[in-house]
Amino acid sequence: MKNIIPVDVTNAFFNISDTQKVSECLFSDDTQKGFSGLNVGIISMETDPPHGGEVHFDGDEIIHVISGVLKVVSDSNPNESLRLSAGDSCIIKKAEWHKIYVIEKAKLIYITPAKNNDHRAN
Repeated sequence: MKNIIPVDVTNAFFNISDTQKVSECLFSDDTQKGFSGLNVGIISMETDPPHGGEVHFDGDEIIHVISGVLKVVSDSNPNESLRLSAGDSCIIKKAEWHKIYVIEKAKLIYITPAKNNDHRAN
């Protein structure tokens, strides 16, 4: 269809640039490091992420759980965790190191800054 683009969200996420242009970006595409604006994805998680945590230095992250159960931990709250179930959301503030743990197979929507992010080794 002209001006309407189907997207398979099992293999791709969306980048919303600083100029509000939306692009489809394959998860396997290494060029995503050059994006600006926000990345938006809908993902399923059956296991914990393969890293020891992540951080977004240029802005806040939004997580909304569609189904399942997750636990979020952060460096500034080492003795606490936030449990998120279907319908729950959270904002992870800019520059907060955090990790998500899968309690029950989950599907979620994330919105993150496209640039200046990092991951820790396990």
